[in-house]
Amino acid sequence: MLILLIHIELQEANEEKHKTIDFIYSAITQFYYEMKELEQTAEKNLNQLIIEKNIEICKKYTFKEGSQLFGECILLLIEREKEKN
Repeated sequence: MLILLIHIELQEANEEKHKTIDFIYSAITQFYYEMKELEQTAEKNLNQLIIEKNIEICKKYTFKEGSQLFGECILLLIEREKEKN
């Protein structure tokens, strides 16, 4: 019986600790930074996919990679992507 009472008291103390503003703020802050990091990673991955797709498109037009026309093709696709957003 004593063990049960000790367990209940520990549980209540633990619950009280999690009700404080500091705990709530730290949890929100932690999740905010985790979400920001995930968003940045997703954005980087998306940008990389767009770059790869643009290169693929320009290659299909038979522009030689590294040539002036290839560069212009890439720039045009980048400009069009910016216009969409």
